[in-house]
Amino acid sequence: MLREPFTLLSWQHFLSIALGFIISFLIYKITFRGKNPFKSYGLAIFSLWMGWWIVRIMYFGMEAFWTMLPLHLCDITLFISFIAVYFKKKSLYPLIVFTAVGAALALLTPTSTGTSGILTVMTFFFYVTHATNFVAIYVLHNKLGVQIEKGQWLKSAIIVIIIGLVMLIINPILNSNYFYVTEPIDNPLVNKMGDWPIYLIYFIALALSLFFLLEKIILLVRKK
Repeated sequence: MLREPFTLLSWQHFLSIALGFIISFLIYKITFRGKNPFKSYGLAIFSLWMGWWIVRIMYFGMEAFWTMLPLHLCDITLFISFIAVYFKKKSLYPLIVFTAVGAALALLTPTSTGTSGILTVMTFFFYVTHATNFVAIYVLHNKLGVQIEKGQWLKSAIIVIIIGLVMLIINPILNSNYFYVTEPIDNPLVNKMGDWPIYLIYFIALALSLFFLLEKIILLVRKK
């Protein structure tokens, strides 16, 4: 049962997500202590970021090195989380919050490659690293008191779009598909968006809509 074919929204899927959040939160509780708790937890985030990259190289082989660099949105978000926590950079908080939308979608609609079953190395790192983005948000908000302000959704969206445009240049050089802007990934959500470049329009529209709605919800909840 631990290595049976992955089924979206199955008990296996939800259990993997739950375990990811539990382990991620335990890592925070264990490391956020001592004289420099932010640095300790920041290093834990960095270790997860590095570990997830190394595991992918080991899984797919060195021949896939240039296509497995930590340049996807969730990788970048996790690295920004490390910087924000380690250096207490409050200004990075909005970008982490809004790009974590990508981590949420990845958790809910993962690809099956390497993440089949529970208690595999790939599964562990996939769910724990993506969940860590949200734990980092929790830490920054509760320990540093940072909040989302009006209009920050648009700034974050512009930054993400610019990075996506950069990946359009990098991908042909590395024969990669970072940010999935060169060709559609085999994903339950993306499969409904059509071929290149049509799905990119849906990508951008979805990102803008989710960023905008997330900010509105956060500001609305804060007023109550």
